[in-house]
This record gives sequence, structure tokens and C-alpha cells, in this order.
Amino acid sequence: MKLKDMTRLKRKNFLLLMMSFIIFFLGMSVFGIIKIMTAKGNSAAISAMSIQTEDVNRRLEAVLKPAADSIDVVKKWNGNSLIDINSVRTPSAFIIPILSGYEQINGFLLSDSDGNLCYIVKKGDLWTEYSAHENKIPEARVAIVSEYDENGTVVRKSAMKLAQSFFDEISREYTPDRFLTEDDQKMSWKVVHSNRLNGIDSLVFSKEWANGPRVMRASVSFSLNDAVSEFSNMSFSDHFLVFMVTSQREGITIFSGEKVPHRIDPESISKVLKDWNDRGSTLTSPVRMADLGILYYIQPFSGDKDMYIGILLFEQLMKDGEESRLPAFSVISLCVAGVGLIMFFSCLIVHRKEESDADAGDVPSTEKGWLELIAKGESDRLEFKSSMRWDMNNDCKNVKLEDVIVKTVGAFANSEGGILIIGVRDDGEPLGLEKDYSTLKKPDKDGFELHLREILGTAYSIEAAAKNVKIEFPTVSGREICAVIVSPASGPLFMKTVDPKRGKVEKFYIRSGNSSRELENLSEISKYESSHFRKKKK
Repeated sequence: MKLKDMTRLKRKNFLLLMMSFIIFFLGMSVFGIIKIMTAKGNSAAISAMSIQTEDVNRRLEAVLKPAADSIDVVKKWNGNSLIDINSVRTPSAFIIPILSGYEQINGFLLSDSDGNLCYIVKKGDLWTEYSAHENKIPEARVAIVSEYDENGTVVRKSAMKLAQSFFDEISREYTPDRFLTEDDQKMSWKVVHSNRLNGIDSLVFSKEWANGPRVMRASVSFSLNDAVSEFSNMSFSDHFLVFMVTSQREGITIFSGEKVPHRIDPESISKVLKDWNDRGSTLTSPVRMADLGILYYIQPFSGDKDMYIGILLFEQLMKDGEESRLPAFSVISLCVAGVGLIMFFSCLIVHRKEESDADAGDVPSTEKGWLELIAKGESDRLEFKSSMRWDMNNDCKNVKLEDVIVKTVGAFANSEGGILIIGVRDDGEPLGLEKDYSTLKKPDKDGFELHLREILGTAYSIEAAAKNVKIEFPTVSGREICAVIVSPASGPLFMKTVDPKRGKVEKFYIRSGNSSRELENLSEISKYESSHFRKKKK
């Protein structure tokens, strides 16, 4: 069985196992919740609150998580001087193609402590950029207005006089101080009641970092309507109200069920927040306020202590709507759990058998098997190298050859995996590792493997070298060779190296036919990451 087939086999069975386990878990969870609600009445609603809050937290995080990824990319590009807010070419051409991949994102702003701003906002099918430089023409307050399509191509460009209030509002909201606090680079969410140009409720995600003498800040804004669009499909969603609140007690309602009263007494909300504050803003379980007929539960959003997610559940509304359907749901959920359990054990048995067969057929276990594999020649998943660090042409040690080994391993990991055989010439003739051994402090296969894992750990990470690489030393034709078996990585691996002209850099390699190719263009890397790794995760 080929390495690609084994990888697909494992991925298929793993997904089936996870799906069956999730079905079983959901069935038992719902059954447990229903039984509690049937037996204990009000206490059942309290038990359900934890699950509801975690579910809301999970759904929001899944929608808003792309902000963290987008900002990390911008921070990295800024650190590598690929984008500069103070240059003639604004960062929008790089950033917009990334943002266009997420429908919920409606705005982005990059600013620095010198007063430079690059504000991007989505308007229909186009993105409008406002670029202003405070330190260059502070009295003029002129902004360059550019419109881009989703590919980051300029459609039209003009200049406009900035209103004093508009510039001040944007600056006050987004421009960082000149000195970072001790919470340097901390990611935080902020509630903004209206996007500056769109006039809609939004959430803003920001991050600050130092870039030389300047402090940079990147902020991404999300439409709340998009963020909560699927809440209506959740159980009990008609009866609860979801809100977010900051550590400064600034809050906003982001979802309200159909049966929730349209006007909620502000005094009731104040009592809830006061009760939460009296408890030290920390809850381990939902709290019932009998006098208000409300259950509430507030937890940090995605582990962030500056932003909290909360639910208000109206007890009587939930009880009235669910009591008549509990027995039927109980039977259905138990049947679902049974189906999930049967699927899980069936898939587990099949998975173990197929995995055993795949492992036995993928990597040769005999000298004959290795000779047959080598005889097939190089391909997109098989490559030969004469040595790791011995220059066969000049008959001397050459540590620069190690870079070829490192980039080949990275290319396999960033593609579909493969096998790199060291000690075999391009035409398939086994040469052995004696020359490489002679250059090491410990001149044997143990010293060879130790050195190989060390250079891979330095170029990528110790975790990646251990997780994605398996090393064997088979003997063929009386010569000991090294087989580096590389499994596909779950995320992109960048090779850290030193360029004589640019200093420390990171390079990204993939397999192209029977060779390793570097992707140098950032848009190519971003496109490959989206099509390869995210498709794998899905």
C-alpha cells in the first residue's frame, strides 16, 4: 500500500471514529439533561446552563478565531518588513485577500504610535481603504481613499478631506500608546456598539506589538449579526439571552431568543452584574436568582480575562416549552447514543485491522522490500540523497548539504508525506553512510540519528522533528542506509535558516513532482495553506 493510501485510510477511519464518538456523546448528554429536567425541575435548568454557555462560547470562538490568525499573519509580515504602514504601498494589497476569505469580517485597521493609520472597511463587494499619516501632514488631515476588489487589486483611488471628529474617533479607538504595558502583545476582545463607517454592532479583536521605536496595533472587526446567525438552531435558544461584557462592565446583547421579553428590566441586568461582581467575577456553576426568575452564567470568553460571555435563561419559558416533549426526546436521544456506540466499536475494529495492514505494507521490513522500493526510482513521495554532510564530488565534509536534507523533510511534511533515503545515489546505487559517520563525534547510526534530529529540530521545532519524522537504518547490498519516513504535517512548517543577504529568514517548501520547490510569494503560501491544510482539517 502506498504512503498516500495509508494516510487517507487513517484519516478516514479517524474521522469515522470521532463522528461515532460524538454521536454517542451527544446522545448521552441530551438524554442525561432530559432525565435531570424531568426529575428535578428547576435544578435541571441550572445543569443545562453550563452546557449552553460552553456551546455558545464554542460557536462564537469558531466564528471569531480567524481574527487571531489574520493578526498573527500581519504581525509576522510587519516584523519581516514585508508590509509597512508608513510606505507608499499600503498593506491592503496583502491583507484584503486574506480577509475576503471570512464573510464575517467587515473591517481591519493597522495603526502605529506615530499616528499613521490604514483603515479598511468592507462595502458590498469592495473594500475601501482610508490611509492617513498624522506625522506628515497633521494640519491637512487628508486621507487617500482607495477601493479594492477581493483579490487586493486597486479599482479606483482618490483623496478626501478627513473630518476632525472622524480622525479623532478612529485614533482614540485604535491608535496605541507609545509604550506597551507589561501585558505586551496580549490579545483582547472589545465591544464596539457601531462600526465607524458601517453603523452596525461589532466585536473588535486587537493586538499590540513593538516594531523598533514604534508600537503597532492591528484590529479586526466582526459583524455581530454574522457571528450569532446559527444560535437559533441551538436547544432552548428561544428562551435565553446571550450577552458579552468587558472587565470594565461595558456590555452588549448579541442574541435574544424569540420568547425572551422584548424589554428586559435594566434593573434586573444591574442586579445580575452586581451579584456577579460580589462573587469576584468568577463562577464555577450557574446562579439562580429566584426573585427575578432568572438563571445566569458568565464565563471568560475563550480564556480571555478582559471579555466575558454570559447567558440569561428565563426558567418558566423554558419549562413551559419543553415539558410536553421531554419523553419523546428522551427515547430519541437514547437511540442516538446507542447508534453512536455501535458505530464507535465497529469503526474501532475496522480501523485497527486496516491500520495494521497499512503499516505492514507501507514501509518495507526486509532488504528485498527496500531494494524493490529503491528500484522504483524517485517520485513525489520518494527521494534519494547520497549523503547528509559529505561532499561526494570534492571528497570532503560539507555541512551546507544538511540544508538539502532539511528542506526535503519540510517539503514532504507540507505535502502528502514521503520517504527520504540517505546513502543512495540518484540512480539507485546504495553508497552507505560510512563517509557521513566519519564526520560525527559519535561515528555510528546512533550519532547520525541524534545529529539529524538536532538539525531538524533547529530548522523547524523539536516537536515537529519528533512527531512527523521516523528514522530507520536498513541494510541493502551490504551497506547501511538511512530511511527518513515523513508523515504529513497538520499545519505549515517553515524552515528557519540564515540567508547571507537577508539574515535570519523562514522558507516554505512543498513537493513538486520528484523535487522540492520553495514558495516565495506570500500570496502563494496563503493560497496553498488554505487549499491544503484547511481542507485536511475539514
